[in-house]
Amino acid sequence: MIGIGVALLIITRSLTQMLTIIASLLITYLTSLQITRFLSELILRKDYLTWNTPFFALILIIALGVDYSIFLMTRYHDNILAGLKPLDSIREAAGTIGSVVISAAVILGGTFAALIPSGVTTLIQVALAMIIGLCLLIVILPITIPATVKLSDRGFYRKS
Repeated sequence: MIGIGVALLIITRSLTQMLTIIASLLITYLTSLQITRFLSELILRKDYLTWNTPFFALILIIALGVDYSIFLMTRYHDNILAGLKPLDSIREAAGTIGSVVISAAVILGGTFAALIPSGVTTLIQVALAMIIGLCLLIVILPITIPATVKLSDRGFYRKS
């Protein structure tokens, strides 16, 4: 998480934005684990997560969320340097990147869904955690990142 924080700090050039992105990703991760545990108990009759489910879910959810965040923030900064106002820049960046990310999330969710019929508890739990995490990421990140940009923009990229 420290390495991801450093990378986000370099890209966003904002401590507030970096912390918000990491907090959003951790909330998504923890929420997806709780929902996965609940569904595992309800459907699989297992009142626990296997030891490796949280590990794989953390790596995959954080990696996907950071990728989206990096793409979005890079596009945002490019738009600012091209002369767009911050609000217009984040709208354009979210519109462009959002459709690509949603398409990728649907494909990835389908790929993980293919693990569910395996009958292996770990694979089913990891698949559930990822599908739930992807659904949460699609909702949480497009709201929190632009909101944080709007609240924390101090004109660092505006042309004089």
